[in-house]
Amino acid sequence: MLKFLFVTAADVCRGPMCTVMFRDVLDRFGVTDVEVSHAGMKVKTGGEAPMPAVAAALERRGLSAGGYRAVALTDEMLEDANFIICPTEGIVSSLTYAAESSRLFCLRGGVAEPGFGSDKTYDRLAYEIENCITDLYQRRVEVRAVPMERNHIPRIAEIEKACFKKPWTEQMLIDELEVPGARFFTAVDSKGEVVGYVGANNNAGEVYLGDVAVLPSRAGTGIGTVLLNKLITVCIEENAEFISLEVRKSNLAGRRLYERCGFREVGKRPDLYSMPTEDAIVMTKRLKW
Repeated sequence: MLKFLFVTAADVCRGPMCTVMFRDVLDRFGVTDVEVSHAGMKVKTGGEAPMPAVAAALERRGLSAGGYRAVALTDEMLEDANFIICPTEGIVSSLTYAAESSRLFCLRGGVAEPGFGSDKTYDRLAYEIENCITDLYQRRVEVRAVPMERNHIPRIAEIEKACFKKPWTEQMLIDELEVPGARFFTAVDSKGEVVGYVGANNNAGEVYLGDVAVLPSRAGTGIGTVLLNKLITVCIEENAEFISLEVRKSNLAGRRLYERCGFREVGKRPDLYSMPTEDAIVMTKRLKW
């Protein structure tokens, strides 16, 4: 069960719209294993209902905010959520003290607080949120990270060839899966297509990440984040100390991905890579302090 938590300030405007509209998307696609909740940072539980203009904007889309009441955000809610979704980067920043950065996300493009406006204001807000919610579904629900199975390996070997000059072979992947500490996960889309994977080894609580690979045609769509989020979640559940990795110095996209998931540069290994020769940047995410 994936758990999404929408966090806003007052939980009476963007909060109800995001929650109701995301649930509608999940219903339309027949998704039953996703739980959606909402909360506000500056409200009391059981407080205000959605603003009338918000309810009206939803009703014009055939949706209802009936029974909705503002909910106060708690540490337990933050800890329980797989994905914490905020309308602006400012709210994301205000939550970094309480939640892993790998679970904190801003709606794509951001959705600003509209204040008090006309019906047109809230229709425009609903339109903005609708586009963001569709993107959220495609990036965080349509593709899932699942434990790697033998039948995934031929396709993963193809992705390896497309991504790396020294790819792992099918037999290497099979052998790796049989290692007791292996933690390998496959990204599978709604059509059942394998579109990426992550592989790591947990050695007595010290986790070393080997590869993250995404089908080139699906690069930049959030699949790498889905895979890393899965690995991080499992490692935390296993009480691991840290996750460490090496990445080419020139791989700026990869380094940004790791940084967004909470990894920090801790060192360098000169000339580790070949074809071409290049330094490796060592990055680590501590899971305990």
